[in-house]
Amino acid sequence: MAKQFHDRHFPVRPNLDQLKHQAKDLLRAIRQGDAAAIAELRKHHPK
Repeated sequence: MAKQFHDRHFPVRPNLDQLKHQAKDLLRAIRQGDAAAIAELRKHHPK
C-alpha cells in the first residue's frame, strides 16, 4: 500500500515523536522505491 507524502505544514508546537515517525515512514518508503517518497526527497534535499 503506497502512502501519500504531502508538503507538510508544521504547527507552532510540533510533536517531535510524530515528526520522527513521519521521517522513518518516509525513509522506509524511499528504501522500498516508492516514487512519491523519492520525489519528495528530491524536492527538499540539497543537491
